[in-house]
Amino acid sequence: MTPRCHACARTFHDLAVGDPIPSHNDVRSTTRRACVGAGRVPVAHADPADAITSQKRVSIYERDDFRCTYCDNNFRRRIDRLSLDHLTPASQNGAWYSWNLVTACRDCNEQRGNRELGAWLLLLPSETIDRAVRVILRAMKNHADVALRARVREIGEARCG
Repeated sequence: MTPRCHACARTFHDLAVGDPIPSHNDVRSTTRRACVGAGRVPVAHADPADAITSQKRVSIYERDDFRCTYCDNNFRRRIDRLSLDHLTPASQNGAWYSWNLVTACRDCNEQRGNRELGAWLLLLPSETIDRAVRVILRAMKNHADVALRARVREIGEARCG
């Protein structure tokens, strides 16, 4: 069953059953998706980034051992230097769910920008590529994009042997 907005019955194909449905009342977000119900005036839904609570953010950092996925530096004592990076960039409709997010230091996240994951992995130093591939594949275990998972495995095998 596809989740629907309780107020206007809009279908959210990008949400899984059990995920919180964005609220019509949440006005904190600057980026909004218009919700047009049957004959209704558009109503703003919350930006999916608002759904990332500090608890969820820290759980992703813990999953990745407080290390940047790309440079492998440990930021356990400098958590303010960490960010979440989208495996499929948000600018390319990447979801804000844990299976599409990995821990990255702010520097690596900014350097990657919205590059495609495969292209970015090829730019990483050989000493960090093996761990990066393992972390990414672990994060992606529930990722819907089978082709992207296969590409990450292929890059890992080619670069790491």
